Amino acid sequence: MEVRMRDMGWAIVTGASGGMGAAFTRALAQRGHRVLAVARSAERIARVAADVKKNGGLVETLAVDLASAAGVAAVVDRARALGDIELLVNNAGLSTSGHFLQQSPEREIESIHVNVEALYTLTRRIVPAMVARKHGGILNIASIVAFQAIPYWTTYAATKAFVLAFGEGLSYELRDSGVRVVTVCPGFTRTGLYADTGVPGLAGRKSCALPSLRMTRGAWFASSG
Repeated sequence: MEVRMRDMGWAIVTGASGGMGAAFTRALAQRGHRVLAVARSAERIARVAADVKKNGGLVETLAVDLASAAGVAAVVDRARALGDIELLVNNAGLSTSGHFLQQSPEREIESIHVNVEALYTLTRRIVPAMVARKHGGILNIASIVAFQAIPYWTTYAATKAFVLAFGEGLSYELRDSGVRVVTVCPGFTRTGLYADTGVPGLAGRKSCALPSLRMTRGAWFASSG
């Protein structure tokens, strides 16, 4: 059994059932955080939680769909019930790809709800308490595609451009508040996100994909300062 480094406050990780989210959940629990792991799949998040607990970590799970207002509200309500939230990891994401006119509008709107609206709302509801305590952190997971328009990933790239601009602007606004905002733009990472894009072979391309744990470590050091 691994020994946790020290007792720390609550961390919330969205998209925690796999990939970088699961790696964040494990790493934060190992460092001593109590983690609220949020994901759509109750079964998958339960497996992550079982692994964390087996190694001595403290974790609670919440299975909700962040594409829905009710799902986001459930996370906000749980955060209030838990008390002081030390770190919010906005990791949940939904990717779409293909010709814009051939995409499902419903699926693309769903990605906007998850990638933009949920991230904004959770940040807006949780940050005020951090500012009041003069302590806390927000870690936003954007993407390398945030830096320019990407044809055939038009909507996804636009949502990640929002995450980057939002995070950088908020970081400046909160620079003297004691709350740190870090936005990370990973390249291709071996997670389930890219398996959902519909691009043949993308998820398995070893030449451009980084293991999710390795990417998570880089993001963690960036947020730790």
